[in-house]
Amino acid sequence: MKYILTVKDTIEKIIQGEIKALVNLKEAPFIKFQMLCTALEFLGACIDNKDFETTNLSEDRFNKALVKLMPKKYHKYAKKDSKISLYKILRCGMIHKLKPVNDEIILTQRNNVKDSTVNMTLDTTKRLVVILEDFYDDIFQACENLKQLYEKKKLPSQKIEKDYIKIENGYSGSTESVTVIEEKK
Repeated sequence: MKYILTVKDTIEKIIQGEIKALVNLKEAPFIKFQMLCTALEFLGACIDNKDFETTNLSEDRFNKALVKLMPKKYHKYAKKDSKISLYKILRCGMIHKLKPVNDEIILTQRNNVKDSTVNMTLDTTKRLVVILEDFYDDIFQACENLKQLYEKKKLPSQKIEKDYIKIENGYSGSTESVTVIEEKK
């Protein structure tokens, strides 16, 4: 069996499907933030006019997704001169070190919040609180916002229509040619 996911299919099946299912599981809350950071950067790549494979665009793409697709409460944390940079502290930390770079950001789940703390607000010690489920809900809506921009023809390219992930006989990867080499016994 062989099928190909377009970029739009990838958004719907992976970010709005698989990642949603994982976020809703009780186990392994911490690593889910890494997937969400990756998803945000991918969404930012969907709204620029460069190929997905173009390098050295991580910060621009991540921050572009925050500003163009996410609620306003995220915008100030996307500025390069921001004291608390979601890209530098959260995204780079989770991708490269499996933890935020410093303690200016606190990661938690909704069930751990005992008071009236709200996602993307500063706690009493001026640390930014990111609540997993709320962060995901905002990313889910960012996906919807991206699809609306596409439908209104307000994206700089038509990347969202392009083939993105090929799945064949249970193997997945890019839409580039893949040769499977069987190990000799």
